[in-house]
Amino acid sequence: MKPKIARFSHLAAIFAIVICAACAKKQHDSAFSTKNFHLTNENKMLLDTSWKEVKIEVYEHNTDDSKVKNITGQFMKSDLDDVIIFNRDGTYIFDEGNSKARKESLQVYQNGNWQMQEDQLLLSASEEQVTQYQVLTLTPEKLVLKYRAYKKKYFYILTYHSTKSS
Repeated sequence: MKPKIARFSHLAAIFAIVICAACAKKQHDSAFSTKNFHLTNENKMLLDTSWKEVKIEVYEHNTDDSKVKNITGQFMKSDLDDVIIFNRDGTYIFDEGNSKARKESLQVYQNGNWQMQEDQLLLSASEEQVTQYQVLTLTPEKLVLKYRAYKKKYFYILTYHSTKSS
């Protein structure tokens, strides 16, 4: 029974971070619908692969060089095979990956629209919620995002690796 509780608490923590981020961020081009979506050379690097989160670090605001904690190890193995897939039409999905902690979990647990504005990656699960990440690194093999927690003294560095190269 404890693994289910642990799985739920880890997922709840991830969703709380994403939901708080979404609620805290201002609207960007109100309906950033796929109608206005266009691909650039830079954002094309997000396509044709699945991005697997490999490291999650927590830092204090305004002290980029003092790491608070690498929290990757706090997540269950089944959480760490989840992937983000960015589609050519400006949509994205969060997929459970190959393993699930619970069989009844949805394979795709979040979807919406995405776009890049300068060094910002914007994810919108609905017109009311836009989550903003600063893109620190984007190569065909690696994606590193910075997410500032709203009204908190921390920010997160999320590192993803491409699961295939085209």
